[in-house]
Amino acid sequence: MILAEPLVWGSYMQAWAADLLPMPIEQMMITTGYYDITTGILFLIPPVAFFAGILGTLHMLTVLVTSGVNEGTVRDFAILGASLAVVFLYWPFRKNEK
Repeated sequence: MILAEPLVWGSYMQAWAADLLPMPIEQMMITTGYYDITTGILFLIPPVAFFAGILGTLHMLTVLVTSGVNEGTVRDFAILGASLAVVFLYWPFRKNEK
């Protein structure tokens, strides 16, 4: 969805956050779209799911901070929760359960 209409999705970003971007907002949203696809693929690979969970968690925290409260906030919290669940599910330092 981001790749189809990057400027629409970029409009959710708060002005102070858009001013911090190192590239035009359209390019940033396209980059974000590819980042989302890559992270989604990594979630499907169990050996790297922990890493994908960390990437997803950091990304959703960034989205929540830079977009503020809007109609997508509930969805963003749900994705954040799912990403955190994957982190804890695939936590590499967890003792083996019998």
